[in-house]
Amino acid sequence: MLYSIIIEDAKRAEVQNFVDSYGLVQQDFSLKSIYKEQYNFEYKYICCFKDGQVAGVFPFVHYHSKLGDVIHSMPYIGYGGGCYINKDFKVLKSLIEKLYKYAEQCNVLLVTICTPPFIREDISIIKEIIKPDFIHENFYQYIDLDDDFLNGMNSKNRNNLKRNLKIAQNNEVYLKEDYTEASLSYWYDSIYVPRMIETNCTVYPFSVFNELRRIMGGKRAFIQYAMQKNNIIGAGIFLKQNKSLDNFMRVIGTEYMNTNAGVMLDYWSIQYARQHQFLFYNWQSCDRVDSPIFKYKKTWGSKVDYHYYLTKIINPLDQFKQTPLREIKKEYKGIYVLPYSEFQS
Repeated sequence: MLYSIIIEDAKRAEVQNFVDSYGLVQQDFSLKSIYKEQYNFEYKYICCFKDGQVAGVFPFVHYHSKLGDVIHSMPYIGYGGGCYINKDFKVLKSLIEKLYKYAEQCNVLLVTICTPPFIREDISIIKEIIKPDFIHENFYQYIDLDDDFLNGMNSKNRNNLKRNLKIAQNNEVYLKEDYTEASLSYWYDSIYVPRMIETNCTVYPFSVFNELRRIMGGKRAFIQYAMQKNNIIGAGIFLKQNKSLDNFMRVIGTEYMNTNAGVMLDYWSIQYARQHQFLFYNWQSCDRVDSPIFKYKKTWGSKVDYHYYLTKIINPLDQFKQTPLREIKKEYKGIYVLPYSEFQS
């Protein structure tokens, strides 16, 4: 017997064991706390059972808005979608049917599912099950760790890497693993937020990083700080997925860019991924192809692949699409809704 239900408490050992064994970090029920103090964010968790055993899970956020409710998986923390094993797409179908039923009952306008990386061979089947009305393709960069990543770099880039690491050492930069809230708060307020504002990037709530630290620090998430003279000058937050080590967030203070602390963090984390036998090192995405960040990652021998935002319309959007784009951006900040071209400019 196969069925899916929305559960309110996933502390049951079998659910946690399932996610620990097969799921993404983002699919852990414990991260519900990220959204606890986020206005209008309602966290939900679908669990599929097969013959009495956990066979799949699907977390999502129901975002409430005066302009219309939407569902997204997962705001701020990235990849979502269902977790299932052995390519059992009947489980995914059951999860999606429950998701859509909930959306219909709650008069939600649309549902967007952010697919995970490294599932290229399954994406056509996933699209058939989700039946999206809109598909937004998004690239990510990664390093295949089957071989030494240095072999994927040309001689010029290898020499540049050696020189940049030497510059970091000459600047007396060193790395320190730390899971105190005080250190994270200092990095967030003094380095992360100013840098995001400077580069016109989305500023994530502190709870995103703090809950990852509190719940998974030293386990499936780890934090390395770049230090200089006992001062925090940057940090990297990395997520241990089943296939990949994800570079979730790595930000160095603007005034410390010339120390090459970022290169030291990147080099350390890639080496860590190799030593712990991850298949891939996932840089995740950036603003655009051929941006300076994209080109920097490319120097490491990175490859490009794609994941998708799959959007299913649940209720008519005619009136919703008449909303000026500037109001959509303000009201749904941090939430992917539809391609901007669908709204009034």
